Amino acid sequence: MKYRMSFSTGGLFLRESILLAELYLETQDWKLVRQRATDENLVQARTVSSTNRISGEIIGRLTSLYAEELDLLVNGAENEQKYVAWLSICRRYTFVGEFATECLRESHLLLKQSLANDDFDVFFARKADWQPELENLKTSTRKRLRQVLFKMLREAKLLDDRGHIIPALITSRFQAALQNPSQDLSFFPAANSSMRGTP
Repeated sequence: MKYRMSFSTGGLFLRESILLAELYLETQDWKLVRQRATDENLVQARTVSSTNRISGEIIGRLTSLYAEELDLLVNGAENEQKYVAWLSICRRYTFVGEFATECLRESHLLLKQSLANDDFDVFFARKADWQPELENLKTSTRKRLRQVLFKMLREAKLLDDRGHIIPALITSRFQAALQNPSQDLSFFPAANSSMRGTP
C-alpha cells in the first residue's frame, strides 16, 4: 500500500471544512458541494486552480466522515470541531494517522512532553524502509510535509507553538460520534483512562 502524501496543501482548514460540511448536510450531495465551492469560491482562494485544489482537498477529507461526525464538525464546541477535522486528516492520510498514533500519542503516554522535527525525521526514515517511494521525495518536499503536519497539529490544539503536546480533552459527545472509537482515539494524545470523556 502506497502512502498518499498530498497533505501539503494548506493546513487544518477548519473554517472551510465546517462550511463545506454544513453545505453537504443540507444537500447530501458532494458533487454539488464541490460545484458550489468552485462557483462561489467558498474557500476564498486567490485563483480558480487554488479554489479547485483546496476544495478537492477538503472534500476528500470530509468524505471519510460519517453523518454523526459531520454533524459534530458543524455543531460541536470548538475543540470538538478541531478534533473532527484532525480525525478526517488522519483517516484520509495513513501516513499522518500513523504519525499521530506512533509519535504523538505514544510520546504522550511515555510522558514525553514535546515533539520536534527530529521525531518526524526518524518516523519518516522508518516508514521509508518499508515504502521505498518515500525515499524518492525531495528534501524540500519532506520539509514541507513536516512543516504542514506540525502546523495542522498546532491548529488542532494538539501541539502548542513550542512543540509541547497538549493532552486531548475527549468529550463524551465526541466519543459517541465516532464510528470506530478504538482506532479513532489512537490519533489523539490521551490516555485510555481519560477517553471516557466529559460531557
